[in-house]
Amino acid sequence: MPHVAIVQYSPGSSLQLPPELDGSCGTNRAPEEHLQLSARNDWEAVLGWLMKFKDSPNTFDYYRREAERLLSWSINERKKPVSSLTYEDLLLYREFLADPPKDYISSRRFGRDNPGWRPFSGPLSKAAISQAFAAVGALFQHLVNAGYLYRNPVRLMRLKRPGRNQKTRRFLTDEMRQIVAEHIREMPTDSRERMARRARAIWIMSLFTRTGLRISEALGGSMGDFYCELREEREQWWLDVTGKGGKRRQVAVPQDVIEELRRYRVISGDITSALPQRGENAPLISRMRGQGPMGRGGLHRFIKALFVEIDGKLEAAGHPLAGQFTPVSTHWLRHTAATEWLRRGATIKDVQEQLGHGDISTTGQYLHSEDDRRHAAITGDQKAGNGSGNGGVGGASEDR
Repeated sequence: MPHVAIVQYSPGSSLQLPPELDGSCGTNRAPEEHLQLSARNDWEAVLGWLMKFKDSPNTFDYYRREAERLLSWSINERKKPVSSLTYEDLLLYREFLADPPKDYISSRRFGRDNPGWRPFSGPLSKAAISQAFAAVGALFQHLVNAGYLYRNPVRLMRLKRPGRNQKTRRFLTDEMRQIVAEHIREMPTDSRERMARRARAIWIMSLFTRTGLRISEALGGSMGDFYCELREEREQWWLDVTGKGGKRRQVAVPQDVIEELRRYRVISGDITSALPQRGENAPLISRMRGQGPMGRGGLHRFIKALFVEIDGKLEAAGHPLAGQFTPVSTHWLRHTAATEWLRRGATIKDVQEQLGHGDISTTGQYLHSEDDRRHAAITGDQKAGNGSGNGGVGGASEDR
């Protein structure tokens, strides 16, 4: 049968399968007296699980993708429903993810209702396979907890997962930030378009490395979400953010970010005031051309192009950091912000609230100060560490 694409995911939607494949009689099905779902088959059970994440689009997309892959493989390759999969089946699934057949792969992006759509863009790396099994394991455990399945076969597998307190290494060091600032400062400004690109680069770097926003929060926000309060005769700027699961939080905004925002708005030219006004609908990051917010793909391409340029320049100069910028993404910039705040002495609770982490152990991955201290003590290099500075692209503006 065709690859399984979850296009309509309301509980009433259906996937026509023969009884031996729909899971109504799966060998791992629990007795009906324990069932806490109205699902009659695997398709309905999976859709019910996905509906848990409907208010978190990124999480939903991640779990939907892995559910589609598992359903497609189980039905087409193993010829059995998901509710009959065993430990041995999942070992085969792990091999499948590392080398999916060509019929499962498309190098082009199609909508799920397009006949050209495929569940893969290529083989998965070891890290991506671990992430896939984390999603599959979460699905199985949900169905066990709901009394739909008897056991979770993923729990029998030895999966290498990073510990919750493992420190992230995906952040820009002080030297890397200085290189980025110098590159942006030297970007050409001999045309309005080039001037706007430079201003956009400064603004994006400032926004992410100084506020720690998620990409979805930055792209979903508007200029009207900024507001200023006067406390003890000092301005305090804040950003009203809607984060994961629709949770609202107030993000502290440094004064230098507001200055960069002012420059970005003036150079963009399509605003009525240098500072944002409450209720203003203009996006935080606008499209390069046309109206509306920049899309996720457009932002990724902008960031990628910027850091590829930097790597190209470093490689031509034989710089030892050549090649280290190309992997940088917007999430690296969020990590950079958190790492710098903790290094400067912010409490882990403050950083948790700024980032919108539900679990404080997630915030703990950015604590590098003990590593820095240990490295300096052992090597005698007092400059060891992430460095200092404001965590942004200091020096990129005309007057700094």
